[in-house]
Amino acid sequence: MRMSTSPRLSVLSWLVLASVVGCNESDKAGDELPAETRVVIQTADQRFESITPAPLDLYLGTEPVLELGVTGTSQGVTWAALVRLTADQAARGEIDVPLSRQAITTGAGILNLHESDQVLEWVTSGSLRATISKGRIVGSVEATPASFSGHFEGDLSISCWIPRAEPATGGGEALVIDEDFASPGCQPFKALTK
Repeated sequence: MRMSTSPRLSVLSWLVLASVVGCNESDKAGDELPAETRVVIQTADQRFESITPAPLDLYLGTEPVLELGVTGTSQGVTWAALVRLTADQAARGEIDVPLSRQAITTGAGILNLHESDQVLEWVTSGSLRATISKGRIVGSVEATPASFSGHFEGDLSISCWIPRAEPATGGGEALVIDEDFASPGCQPFKALTK
């Protein structure tokens, strides 16, 4: 099992990161995805694209956190969803979570439009439904405001983090990545990868 260490991103860090790495300001028409496009989000009036796969990060520490992000950018504006899954939802590859502007909790999510680090608008209520399998994600959003509603599909990158064998120095819990999904905690999620 090959492992490396890395710090976990906070929700705020993730949103800022999504606005930077998710930037792909093309607004292409048609059904063909260019080779560099990994995720497409189509709302009623806008197409958002991302050059990076949707990340599913599984942090299996003392307090497990399973986070899925879906982002895409169009004309400098980023559509960004972040949901926290239950272990059962992630293992089954079937996601159905409510969306709101409340603090994110397990089994729920948030969705906003932002430009650079400025949030333009939040979803106040709605739901995100998706299926994940073999490194792909397909899903839809029904939301208020309705301008967020639409469907998305694309590539999925999955990382699984487990506690390091040795205790962490300086307090806190050190997690390491299980790239092969060989640990007992990560094995149930291996079927989601390519």
